[in-house]
Amino acid sequence: MPGSVQAVERAAAILRVLADSPEPLGVGQVARALGLPKPTAHGLIRTLYEVGFVGQDPNTSRYFQSGVIAAPPVAHSANSIRAQSLNYADSLAARSSETVHVAVLDGAEAVIAHHVFGPNASRDTVDVGARWPAYACALGKVLLAFRPAAADAVFAEPLEPMTHRTVRTPPQLRRQLAAVRTSGWACDVGELWIDNAGIAAPIRARGGLVIAAIGVSGPTDRLCDTRLVPRPRLVNEVSRVARVISANFGYRLPR
Repeated sequence: MPGSVQAVERAAAILRVLADSPEPLGVGQVARALGLPKPTAHGLIRTLYEVGFVGQDPNTSRYFQSGVIAAPPVAHSANSIRAQSLNYADSLAARSSETVHVAVLDGAEAVIAHHVFGPNASRDTVDVGARWPAYACALGKVLLAFRPAAADAVFAEPLEPMTHRTVRTPPQLRRQLAAVRTSGWACDVGELWIDNAGIAAPIRARGGLVIAAIGVSGPTDRLCDTRLVPRPRLVNEVSRVARVISANFGYRLPR
């Protein structure tokens, strides 16, 4: 597809990110949310500003969606994400031998949109619609890492510990989310359940907008090595499946 079409997709994603934020955002925040190089994000935002679709706070130089046009509609419901993920989640469960979850973000919670039990699954039930604290699970950390407004709301509230390993402070969580944006995947080791670990990666739509996360979970000794480092084979498999699903939603890697 022509590069100009990709630019339109990215501009639409920028408008969605700005519309979702109650506060103006800096160029760096928008770039990180969409996985774009900062100069690319800056050029698109300035163009949107010059044509009146984006406003700029004169005191902070941050940007906001101006309201001249409506933000692009959210076209990806939990049901559509589940439908696109079904076959790939099954494949990931079979290849990893672990339970697979697909989640979307709702406020400060990761909401399970789909799950597949792996052959080694130790838990009997996980209901679709179950809500997990986003800061305490790999799925949620992925979603928060690319949703600056949601992350800021989480930073403003106490982080209730689920186990003694749960992240406790906003600075610690900020460092974790920055690492997620750098690596492209997240993990939790005993943060939600003391005997479990999780590995997750983002599902993106056109323009780079993160719409969901997919990941595996299971006993820590299966997902991690003796140093509690996630096993590279599982990280690579989760990341690969996330990229394939993202491509089905129209996402293309930045050029």
